[in-house]
Parts: sequence; C-alpha cells; structure tokens
Amino acid sequence: MPQGQRLQRYFSPILMIFIGIVLVLVAGVLYLAFSKTTIQITAAEVPSTVPFQYTPTDLGVTATSLDIKDAYTYTDYKASSTEDAVARGTVTLINESSGNQGLVATTRLLSTEGVLFRTDETVTVPAGGSVDVTVYADQAGASGNIPASRFEIVALNASLKTQIYATSATAMTGGVIKKVTLTDTLIEQAKTAALDALTAALTKTYQPENLVITVTDQTVNGASGDTVEAVVVETVGSAVYVPITSELVSGDYTIQTDGEEILISGETVQTAEPLTKDFIDPANLTGKTEQQVRDYLADFEQVEEVEVHFVPFWLDRTPQLPQQIKIEIVP
Repeated sequence: MPQGQRLQRYFSPILMIFIGIVLVLVAGVLYLAFSKTTIQITAAEVPSTVPFQYTPTDLGVTATSLDIKDAYTYTDYKASSTEDAVARGTVTLINESSGNQGLVATTRLLSTEGVLFRTDETVTVPAGGSVDVTVYADQAGASGNIPASRFEIVALNASLKTQIYATSATAMTGGVIKKVTLTDTLIEQAKTAALDALTAALTKTYQPENLVITVTDQTVNGASGDTVEAVVVETVGSAVYVPITSELVSGDYTIQTDGEEILISGETVQTAEPLTKDFIDPANLTGKTEQQVRDYLADFEQVEEVEVHFVPFWLDRTPQLPQQIKIEIVP
C-alpha cells in the first residue's frame, strides 16, 4: 500500500475526532452566546407597619392634666330593708306683689299633689323678687317623694296666693331610706359603676380615644358586712387629655403616662419598599428550571406573579452565566 494511503488511513480518525471536538466547542460557544432567559416579575403592593412614639411636644400640642376627686352614689341594688324618713328639697319663693313678704320658719307649703311641706327658716321675699329656701315634708314616708311642682302658701289670704307662691325645679327625695348590707360583690359593682359614670362625664368634654384616666384610690363608705343607708364611692386619681387628630397621627395609637412623661405610641401602615431588579441577584437563578425559579422568587413578598421565557424555546433551564438572565419588573 502506498505510503500516502497509509497516512490517510492513520490520520482520518484523528481528523474526525478533531472535527467533532470543534463542532462541540462551536455548539457550546453558540449556546453560551445565544441562550438566554427573561424573567418577568409582576410587583405586588405590600403594606408594612412602622412603629412610632411621640410626646405631645413632638406633635406640637399641649396636654391637659386633671385632678380627680369624685363622689358617686350607687343605687342599683335591692335594699335589705327600708325605713320611712322625711323627704327634703329646695323651693323658690316668688313674690309678684308690690310689697315685701315675710315668712317664718315652718311656713306651710301645699303642693299641687296635695302634699304638705314646711320651710326650714325665716325669710323675707322682696317685692318682685324671689328667694330659695329648703323645705321638708310634714309627714315622713314615700308620699313626700314628689316630682318638681308648684306650691301655695297656706297661711296667705286668697288674693295673695296668686301673687306669692313657690315652685321647685327638682324632685323632693329622702322619704324612704333604703338600707343595704354591703358585700364584696356589691362593693366591686359600685366601684365599677362609679368609674363608668366618671368616664362618661369626662368624655362629654374630652374625646375618649385621647383620654387616659388613672385611678389611685377608690373607697366605699363601709366594709363588707356593714349596713348602710347609701352606697357612696369616692374615687381619687388623675386624667390626661392629648388633643390628637388624624392629621397629626395616622394609624392606631395608645396614650400612656407615668404621671410625668406622656407618650403616644402605635403603628402606621405604609407600602413596603418598591420592588426593583436590584432586589434579586441573577447569580441565584442560574441553572434552574422554571418551577425552581418560581419557588425561589416566592420568598419575596413583593413578588405577585412570575413569567419565565427561555431562548431558544427548547431550553428548560436558565443559563449558567448570570449576565444571560434578564430580570424585568412589571409594575
């Protein structure tokens, strides 16, 4: 066999191998050069809570401090026993005549209900004027508990009775004394009712959400087992009012005070930092399937939706080079 043919037979396989290697390298270069993945991310608006703490000075407002000393009579209980007593109240003596009118103590006043009362003291009612005086029922018992009324002065002659008379603006009370034996439960109910009444009274003037009431002491006029004619609760404490508006503070808040410092604390809701492609490092997405890409991005709360596009279309994994992965944020 000629030498040329022998050389050709020897080098032909080597040449084929070389060509194959070159083709593989070229294919690899083409793959690296032209394969890419575009990942489109639809961003989500994610609310976040941000804590805050202010003083009234920070907000430019002045707090109002109140000292509390309140007496409250609790009546929502069933009496253990009752006892007749003398009803009392206040009337206004009115003189529409042209002369002064003197009235001695115990002057009789007859209400329109037919119940007789007497004045506590001697008074002079000036012409064209009026005088307030306390009165008491002539007879003890519930009959003396009458509503606001008009009274004639019994001792005056008929012509003067139309010009000199009395009226009451409030009811007469005290005709029956209800006695009750205190219990621990009743005492606690009375204290709660006293605080509720105090709170209701204060919130007529001050907004409840901006008012802090601090009770330092509550006492009742007796101990458990004592019998009393009325359950009276004395409440001692303080209150702080801070005039906060929604323009000054947005979100939920609470007002706290230790007696010296006042703090307004809470949280406000804000939209989380907008998602940008800088949030995501393409190096963490190399060599991944579409599902692996989705699983990775699911950890980002700002990501709402993910679309993965491979080029060429038959690829099923992202490139190994980060620079061949393009991330697009869709608002």
